[in-house]
Amino acid sequence: MNDAELEEIAGMLGFHAEDQEAETQSWNLMGQFLRRYDLTAITVTRGSHGALLMGGEKRLKLADSTLPPESVHPVGAGDSFAAGVLFGMVQNWRLEDCLRLAEILSIWVVSHISATPRMTSEVLASVKELAERATASCARRESR
Repeated sequence: MNDAELEEIAGMLGFHAEDQEAETQSWNLMGQFLRRYDLTAITVTRGSHGALLMGGEKRLKLADSTLPPESVHPVGAGDSFAAGVLFGMVQNWRLEDCLRLAEILSIWVVSHISATPRMTSEVLASVKELAERATASCARRESR
């Protein structure tokens, strides 16, 4: 979900994080979601201010976007981000790798006018490299 959706849904569920800086408030609300619903992880996208991912004891932050505002077309950004996180989680990847795939996919989508642009060989190579590394990392963890 995005930061506005986080606040709206949290309010409907009676979660509170008042009088806090925006990022601190997001971390607080995300923690409340994790605890109440026994979630594995939760992510919040923040537009040009990156994203947050919380899972277990980990708090991961995706840095602010470096894309020039005039080149950003946000249609589909949240969907592609969610797809990256969910794909990685289904594959049992580390949360860091899930977040990295989400970043690759969402940057690719926002860099194009269409929400479903044709994948370039450069994007496919980045995804393939990440998938190979993340899968190897999973295999090492499972063999322990």
